[in-house]
Amino acid sequence: LSRLTYFLVKILTVSSNAVLWIFGGKDAERASFISVEEVKSLIREGAAKGIFNETEKELIHSVFEFVDTPVKAV
Repeated sequence: LSRLTYFLVKILTVSSNAVLWIFGGKDAERASFISVEEVKSLIREGAAKGIFNETEKELIHSVFEFVDTPVKAV
């Protein structure tokens, strides 16, 4: 199980770093925090430029909606 999750984490790390690189991002240790609205704006811009397809855009936006969901609602 740990080997399977290792590859999943590795893939997500590489893809996250690629997205950061595309948007001119910096290492998390050096970067300042950005708001949820700024992230959503970047996702919309990425979708408009073809970096994200509609499904990926909706998936990322749903993460922010899920964070706002109380535990009782789940």
